[in-house]
Amino acid sequence: RKGRGRKVVVSDDGESSARRPRKPLPFDPVTDMDADVFAALGGKRISWYNHHTKVVESATVAINPGQKLFRMDVKGDRRIFTFVEVSGPFRSIYLDAIVEVR
Repeated sequence: RKGRGRKVVVSDDGESSARRPRKPLPFDPVTDMDADVFAALGGKRISWYNHHTKVVESATVAINPGQKLFRMDVKGDRRIFTFVEVSGPFRSIYLDAIVEVR
C-alpha cells in the first residue's frame, strides 16, 4: 500500500495538524463503550494518522452487525481498534489516531 495517504507537515513544536480531528468524531475515544464505537464506525470511511509512516491513511470499515469482525484492545492507556476493511485485510489502529469519519 505504498503511496496511499497524504504527506503531513509537522509544525516547529513537533505537533502535526493531521493528528487532530478536522471536526468532532461521532464517539469519544476515551469514554465511549466498545459497542458504541463499533456502531459509529461500521460502514464508514475513516482516516487516521499513522505515526510510523507520517501520513494520514484511510479505509472503509466493513459493516458488522454481529460485531464479530471488530475488536477493541488496550495498550497502556490507549485503545486499539481492529477491524476488517471492506475490500482488504484486517487493520489495527489506535482509536485516538482517528482524524475523520465519513
